[in-house]
Formats: sequence, structure tokens, C-alpha cells
Amino acid sequence: MAHYAKLDINGKVLSVNVINNADNKNEQGIEDESIGILFLQNIHGWASWKKCSYNTRAGKYYNQDGSLGDQSKAFRKNYPGVGYIYDENRDAFLPNKPYNSWILNEEECVWYAPIPKPSENLEDRYMWNETNLSWEKY
Repeated sequence: MAHYAKLDINGKVLSVNVINNADNKNEQGIEDESIGILFLQNIHGWASWKKCSYNTRAGKYYNQDGSLGDQSKAFRKNYPGVGYIYDENRDAFLPNKPYNSWILNEEECVWYAPIPKPSENLEDRYMWNETNLSWEKY
């Protein structure tokens, strides 16, 4: 199955649609994003689509069992959800920035706190406090 994100004019993800692999291939049977986009445009009448990878997270490709897979298959950094932004300059889907102080890891295209999160265990859980710019137990 091939996955495509439907984008608004600002690159915001409105939905993610799944199509059959056959609707994503050219006459030679090779995957072709432009073929998938044309297929979706004809069905939905919506112009802006970007192919995405269901198995790509933080710039890495994962197999169905969660193990690291063939990294040549990593595509557009993250599988998007509704509200993600497609960044054309990075050719990547970015999740929403959770807090103003968080920093984008350019390689992974994932947001991180300005200080590392302490290790959690069953007794200690942490939550980010944006006012104090610190991790606090809860």
C-alpha cells in the first residue's frame, strides 16, 4: 500500500490516504509519486499531495516488527499525522512543536527539549514544565 498526505496551501497535513500499490506505479511497474498524486487528484479533486512512508520515524526506516530496516527506504523523515507540516526545504514532515523552547533536530526532524529528559522508571515519571524550562516528576 502507498500512503499520501493531503496538504493545504501552507503544507499542513489534512489527512493521510492509502492507495493500492498498482495505483502508484508507472507503465513499467516502477513506483512513481507523480502517478499516485495524479490518481488521488482524479478521485478527490485536491491538488496538493506528498507521498509518505508508514515505516519512517525520526529519519529512520523500521521493519514491521519494530527493528531497524533498510535505511535506503527512509523517506521524508516522519510518517505524518493530521496537523503535521510538510517542509519543502527539508523535504520532511515535521510534527507540531510541543513547546516554544524545544529545538528541532535537523537530522531526525523531531523536536527535543533544551535539556535531556531524565531516565524514567516505574516510580519516576517526568513532564516538561515550560515555565521553569525543566523536567519535573509527576
